Amino acid sequence: MTPQAETNVSTNGVANSQTASSPPSSPGVQYKAAGGKMIRVALAARDNGDMSLFREALAMLTMGVMMSWYYLVVILSLLCVAGLFFPTWRVVAGTAFVLMWSAAFLPLDYQGWDAFCNSFLFKLWRDYFHYEYILEEAIDPKKRYLFAEMPHGIFPWGEVISISITKQLFPGSRVGSIGASVIFLLPGLRHFFSWIGCRPASPENIKKIFEEGADCAVTVGGVAEMFLVGGDKERLYLKKHKGFIREAIKNGADVVPVFCYGNSKLFSVVGESSRLSMGLLKRLSRRIKASILIFYGRLCLPIPIRHPLLFVVGKPLPVVQKDAPSKEEIAAMHALFCEKVEELYYKFRPEWETRPLSIE
Repeated sequence: MTPQAETNVSTNGVANSQTASSPPSSPGVQYKAAGGKMIRVALAARDNGDMSLFREALAMLTMGVMMSWYYLVVILSLLCVAGLFFPTWRVVAGTAFVLMWSAAFLPLDYQGWDAFCNSFLFKLWRDYFHYEYILEEAIDPKKRYLFAEMPHGIFPWGEVISISITKQLFPGSRVGSIGASVIFLLPGLRHFFSWIGCRPASPENIKKIFEEGADCAVTVGGVAEMFLVGGDKERLYLKKHKGFIREAIKNGADVVPVFCYGNSKLFSVVGESSRLSMGLLKRLSRRIKASILIFYGRLCLPIPIRHPLLFVVGKPLPVVQKDAPSKEEIAAMHALFCEKVEELYYKFRPEWETRPLSIE
């Protein structure tokens, strides 16, 4: 990519604001960090905040529908079942129920739909969040990478939106991802995630992504991290999650730490101050592999707060491929990863992120 601009960066590696309004179509920007080191930025896509009321309302509506989809499916299903008891509505209700849930059994193509990922919808969401992207080091398309993304937050909006700019971030590479298996049981939602190249989380699917010639993105915190939002710390549930390291070693993929600043600030959780209730909900959620919690955002609705998101891709950590890595090898690589995550967090965090990092 051809550099468009150059600017100084403060000692923590964050770029000064004069290039913050570079449009998403910018082919590339370079920032000079302390000591003269060049940090390559694939896109400096933070918008200037000018968003029409209509576009902002449309972004809120579409994201609100996404966040409410589970409840909408449940409500529509109950209405259809109730309609079966009324002769006038029996045929309509039965047909609607069958059509809706038959979609949950249709085969999916997990290769991703480029036209969808490049559509106005993702541009709308990027503008809503004043989305910025930083790539610390160029990615070699000839190598394999496992992108370990964090934090999950209530919903990983930063990670989902990043799918729309992977071609700019990683020219010549293709990125697949994995997500919670439960989302692939719901009609509509399962199609959305398949269109962005996401498939159910499993070691087999990670291996399949690599075998298809793509890199793999994993939001490593999972359901457990949904219960860590809020408070005076940026909390990551990482110490017990080592499976992604094992799969990276088995598939010979370098591990890349990825941090999305602001992702844990988009929603609040009802009862987050009660350790007892949150602990019970967390244990139950782990058992059913789906979150059970009440959250709210803008206007006290399931609409994310309009907070800036900064998506930072760190330097790859080299991995030596082994079919059966030992626990000690996995633990050593995991410890190094946690160390690099902490370095990345403090190096690039923007001025509005003042919370210390806590890896749990």
